Amino acid sequence: MTSCAVRSCEAGPMETPQLIQLVMQQTTVLIAELATSAGLRAPLARLADQVFLDLTQEISRQGVSRSVIADMFGISLRSFQKKVHRLRAGSTQPEQTLWEGVLRHVEAHGGATRSQVLAAFSRDDPRDVVAVLRDLVASGVLYGTGRGQLAAYRAASAADQEALFRERSLDTLLHLVWLEIGAGPEGVSHAELLRRFPNRAPELDQALDQLVQRGDVHTSEDDGMTHYRTEAVHIPVGSEAGWESAVFDHFRAVCGAIANKLRNGGPGADAGQTDLIGGATLAFEVYPGHPYEHEVKQLLPRLRAQANEVWSRVNAYNRQAPTPNAETRQRVVFYLGQNVLAEPEERDEAHDIAE
Repeated sequence: MTSCAVRSCEAGPMETPQLIQLVMQQTTVLIAELATSAGLRAPLARLADQVFLDLTQEISRQGVSRSVIADMFGISLRSFQKKVHRLRAGSTQPEQTLWEGVLRHVEAHGGATRSQVLAAFSRDDPRDVVAVLRDLVASGVLYGTGRGQLAAYRAASAADQEALFRERSLDTLLHLVWLEIGAGPEGVSHAELLRRFPNRAPELDQALDQLVQRGDVHTSEDDGMTHYRTEAVHIPVGSEAGWESAVFDHFRAVCGAIANKLRNGGPGADAGQTDLIGGATLAFEVYPGHPYEHEVKQLLPRLRAQANEVWSRVNAYNRQAPTPNAETRQRVVFYLGQNVLAEPEERDEAHDIAE
């Protein structure tokens, strides 16, 4: 069990780098899962560069000078400035993954056998190429017949592919936009949404129109500008649509709570405030037939039901009695999660192999 108030277990100068390294390791595990989810291969070639730019921007927002940021990265100020300029200048260049390359190859040749594709991508691991072919067939952008080296593939028509990707992209964007609108009680303006989703204006308007038509989002006019607001963002458990938004919302809640804990913690912090912000992690060792197995595994559904009941009562009250003073309003973000892992021996063995 771990329940740590920063003021009582604040990491010292020597522990902080190790903590950052551990956080990065766990984050890369999540990124790897996202990058290969749903049979896709997301482009990662520019990931390190994007991390550098995002870190630089966030540290700068905290009032740290460029010279200090450069020193934190272990480079000179001149080298730091040149790198930032170079990365920003190239941030809009498209990247092509193996997934995209194989698709374009089959399209360009009007079809291809597995052996022909393997020959065209001989520099890549054959297992990766075969996995990509299977992904493309499962994703509906390639049709496949036959088996083994004689398997033949052809691309779905351009119209079919465009409709498929447009539908998937719009569905994902719709839920992400809905999440952004629900991030604050006052909603968000159309101009702010355009800034948060650059180069997606047509799809953004389509997503907004669908949200308004479904009644999930309401609009209002303020100084000639359209504002969007929502009472709640609800993505059912197990839903195939909008899972990206659910993942991001939970991840943002966890990271936000930890960051807020760090900002407001430390010696002398208000005990009442630190008790309001943070979390606790408990690990239960159970087995089939354990007297408390059912009770432990039902923690998530039981607490979720309790939290939903409280949320419903709060939401119903707020609709009938708006906040007297908007400046005193607080947004309490409550998150909970549960995971079931393999036996400790199996986890240790997997860790050793990874090492």
